[in-house]
Amino acid sequence: MLCPYCSVTFDAGREHGRVEIDTRDNLLATLDFWHCPGCCNLILNYSRFSIDANRPARALSVAETRVYPPGSGRSLAPAEATRFDPVLAADYNEACLVLAVSPQAAAALGRRCLQHILRFHVGVTPSTLMKEIEAAAKDGVLPARIARQMEAVRHVGNSAAHPVENAAGEILPVTPGEAEWTLDTIEAMFHYLFVEPVAEYERTLAFNAKHDGTGRQLELPDLPKTRGVMAEDS
Repeated sequence: MLCPYCSVTFDAGREHGRVEIDTRDNLLATLDFWHCPGCCNLILNYSRFSIDANRPARALSVAETRVYPPGSGRSLAPAEATRFDPVLAADYNEACLVLAVSPQAAAALGRRCLQHILRFHVGVTPSTLMKEIEAAAKDGVLPARIARQMEAVRHVGNSAAHPVENAAGEILPVTPGEAEWTLDTIEAMFHYLFVEPVAEYERTLAFNAKHDGTGRQLELPDLPKTRGVMAEDS
């Protein structure tokens, strides 16, 4: 299990649970809780299983819902993103937390984050969000896999559900899965723009320290740009 507080992964063996069986609807429900070994915070999940009436011990399917802390269960922004762009990371984290309650609000926050990334960290000329996505995809400044993900966001944004071309930060109707797709795209960009460069920088530092005085020093790669405020929407 991934802790929603500190992102530590731990063995999710059930610490405690309450089990209820509804024989009328062939349902089994469990309420389980854990304490993260990393931060000691409480995690509470509610699960519903469909069961075979003739074989109650056999679960046919399961639906699990995070009860506490509130949120979608998505991983929050990586530490590297928080370090170099704390406001961006905070907006992304808020989108993750409200996703289960309001996909529309999560999608609006996600579009706002995406526009900020494109303008400040990718260097796209400010315009409408849809045009900025198109420009970034065509310029080849991002890996092809991320460009394809952004193109999907752009096509959804140009659909009938979004009558406004520049939808960054606005609460608009969303299609099924749109908010999740937008947040998935931002997560991929976090890794490309923040996590991978920091990892490369630290590997280079370690190499240079190991070979100090040997003349086998590598040039340190650039770290991500630091940003403390979000770009203004246009």
